[in-house]
Amino acid sequence: MTASSAVSAGDTVLASHYNNLRLDALNHKSARVDDTGAQDIPNAVATIVTFDRETWDDDSYHSTSTNPSRLTVATAGKYLVTARGVWESHATGFRQLELWVNGSQVNTTKLMDAVDNTSPTMDITALLQLTASQYVEVKVEQNSGGLLEWDSQSFEIVRLTTE
Repeated sequence: MTASSAVSAGDTVLASHYNNLRLDALNHKSARVDDTGAQDIPNAVATIVTFDRETWDDDSYHSTSTNPSRLTVATAGKYLVTARGVWESHATGFRQLELWVNGSQVNTTKLMDAVDNTSPTMDITALLQLTASQYVEVKVEQNSGGLLEWDSQSFEIVRLTTE
């Protein structure tokens, strides 16, 4: 299968093709958003990440002007949600990445210690049961002692089933 191949029910999709795959053939509505610049994250402050660019949005999940941190679902169902980004290099403290639904943390937290001379990439994925009008956000935190940049590479949602 190539990135431009059509996908049919029952096809096996390799993870390496995921970033280029649009699931329209299966009627799985999806969106992928990112940010054109890095966001400054204060020391020891959990911060909601915003997104100002849509790679695609098949079901009006995202708005770049109203609540640009949110992916909001219109249809109840099971959703696969993924967030990924890169921290600015710094040797002190921890880095944390979380998914939140309607302002409450879900049981998805990724935590790592800082490593000198690296800009660590963090990603997180969750399978979520969402009801109509619920929204998902990405929250990050760090404790380096000062501001650190978080460069959001992507925030994605795919509806797998409806209720």
